[in-house]
Amino acid sequence: MYAAVVTVSVSLLVFQLMLLAVPVSPNPCPLKLCQNLQNTDSTCQFRLGQIAYGAGDYRAAAEHWQAVVSARREDDITAAALGNLGHLTYHGLGVPYDLDATVKILNNSVRLGGLEARRRLGTIYGDRNTSLHDPVRAYAWHRSAELFYKPLFDGEATKSVLQDAKEAMAELKQTLSRAELEGAESTAKSLFPNVKIKVATRCEGEEILIKAQAHIGEGKFKAAQKLFEDALKSQQLSNEARVTILKRLGQAYHHSGDYGKALDVALRSVEIAESVFGPDSPQLEPMVSSVGAEYENTGSYKLAEEYHLRALALGESFRHPDDPILAVLLNNVASALIGQNRPVGAEALLRRAQRIGKKHRSGSKLDLEFIQANLAMSLMLQDKLDEAELLYDGLLRALQERYPPNDSILGRIWWDLAVLKKQRGKLPEAKRLYEKAIGADLHRLELDRRKLTQEYEELREVLNEREK
Repeated sequence: MYAAVVTVSVSLLVFQLMLLAVPVSPNPCPLKLCQNLQNTDSTCQFRLGQIAYGAGDYRAAAEHWQAVVSARREDDITAAALGNLGHLTYHGLGVPYDLDATVKILNNSVRLGGLEARRRLGTIYGDRNTSLHDPVRAYAWHRSAELFYKPLFDGEATKSVLQDAKEAMAELKQTLSRAELEGAESTAKSLFPNVKIKVATRCEGEEILIKAQAHIGEGKFKAAQKLFEDALKSQQLSNEARVTILKRLGQAYHHSGDYGKALDVALRSVEIAESVFGPDSPQLEPMVSSVGAEYENTGSYKLAEEYHLRALALGESFRHPDDPILAVLLNNVASALIGQNRPVGAEALLRRAQRIGKKHRSGSKLDLEFIQANLAMSLMLQDKLDEAELLYDGLLRALQERYPPNDSILGRIWWDLAVLKKQRGKLPEAKRLYEKAIGADLHRLELDRRKLTQEYEELREVLNEREK
């Protein structure tokens, strides 16, 4: 099954220089996590903007982020605020839609080191529905994100941005001539190549997060875990800071494959967050979703369903009905149902998730692919084999155009399709698909190679017996 952890990150909460900043009298930041800062500090205003955005108050979010920009600090927080303002302007959230202003804002973000802004400019130039549609320039902006990648404020988020840029480049590459690609490569190298990132003052505990995130990016999970664990021993950390550090510690355990510890940490973070924010706060959504994902990783699908349903209820309490995050949350519930062999309920949820995913032009393609793959699985479990096979075949064709031949997502689809072919009695085809799946890099989706190999060997024995 394909479940996804919902993360609320800086580069995904993204907005208009024409707004006037709201005057603020100097006082301690109202956020407990940031009480080491004044409320006039850029980091405090940026965090307040995140909270307003998460609550759907886009105008307030714009005002907070404009306050960051108006301070003229020209640091990484300013770059992130500009990227967020560009997002709001492009989508007309809280401020009027203005394409030209969006491009100017995002260019200013790039000048200060904004990686997300590079990808968003690529999306704008790649959008056929705008007057700026230019696939060569779109490719160049996406490529520049890869060329000049530097983690900005949130390492996990910047990795996601980089992955999205690579996927967009793979799609655009199919439409460009060799000469156009050469031109795009040349342009990419000229797009703000010598950016120097100035790091702003952080809220309590965030310096530790940045150092630990660098360790995770280098694959040094144990070093990251030690930093997090040492930080949690501090008696001076607020509960808000503990929640933030626990979330990242859980990610570090998850990435190192220690799902038991990741689950324990995720449960602790929810418990503390409930005491800080209340049990119905929207801020619990990503943490509750993480608990569901970890229960699923340990095979506890009923408990996973319980937490995924709670995350979905939290999301539906404050998100727009077409918010792509809801598609992810619906998919996660469906994934837990599939794990319990309840495909009918899963199919209904996945149909809804699919409708949301198709409406959102800038949503993650990988999330939509997870939804389609789970939908095919739910159909297969209901013996709707013709429909499932068509869906898998179409998905496989689309994925093979965009991903390397040994990518995890391809390995997962080959495996699922092998099971379907075996179920239909097409054993030689199933064998070939199992062999392709075994040859794939299964690590990114944390697939069970031992189980895959066991299924393949069992099929080989059947085929050998038939030959005799």
